[in-house]
Formats: sequence, structure tokens, C-alpha cells
Amino acid sequence: MPASDIQLEEQRGVRILRLRSDDGTNRLTRQFVLSLTDAVHSLAREDQLLVIAGNHRFFSAGADLEEIAAFDGPAALEFSLMGQALMRRIGEFPAPVCAAISGYAWEAGSTWRWLVITGLRRRTPSSDIAGLLWA
Repeated sequence: MPASDIQLEEQRGVRILRLRSDDGTNRLTRQFVLSLTDAVHSLAREDQLLVIAGNHRFFSAGADLEEIAAFDGPAALEFSLMGQALMRRIGEFPAPVCAAISGYAWEAGSTWRWLVITGLRRRTPSSDIAGLLWA
């Protein structure tokens, strides 16, 4: 997923970092994780609330399993460290970060569980949308 598939929007003074892909599933490829990490790092300079969102069908389908299946040991380790770097950037963001999740968020269980350990607070505004807030 190229960097252009991460779209920054502003609605009512709130920055929304929208995950986008041609097929709409927002799979986590190496390129996508790097692009998202860079975007979060750049936005941290502004010290303003950030919402990370997907689309109405998918927040994210999780890791791109086809890409992961081709990894050897060192590549798998590198991908894992890239994911950890992204979560660290989000965890250290200077303002609250929310995940606006509607639709599928596959593999989110382990990711959000890790974020709870680092200080994530959960809020559930409705049965089909979960808002996750990092403080």
C-alpha cells in the first residue's frame, strides 16, 4: 500500500488519518506499516487529537498474509519490529489518538491487547463502532 493510500482529512477541527487501499481491505503490508509510522511521526509535531479510521467495511483486514508467507526469519523479525515501532509512535503521541473502527478489524485483538498494556483506554459508543483512545 503506497503512502498515497493514507489520507489525512480534517472534519470539524479533528484530524482523521484514513487507511485506504484499492481493494478496500487496508491490509498491513511492510510499505503500509512504514507509511503509517511516518505519518503518525509527522503529525506528532502538531500535538493535536488524531483519529485513525478505515472505511465502512474494513478498519483493516490485518497483515497481508500473502506477503508474510514469503518472509524468511530475518524478514519476519523486521516486520514484527516495524509493527512495534508503529505502536510505540502511537503510544508516545503527544495528544489523544482514537481509532474509529467500523466494519471488520481482523487481527485487532492482539494489537489492541498490546495497546491496553501501554495505556489504551477503551470506549464503546455503539455495538458496531468501537472507539479506542490512547491517553
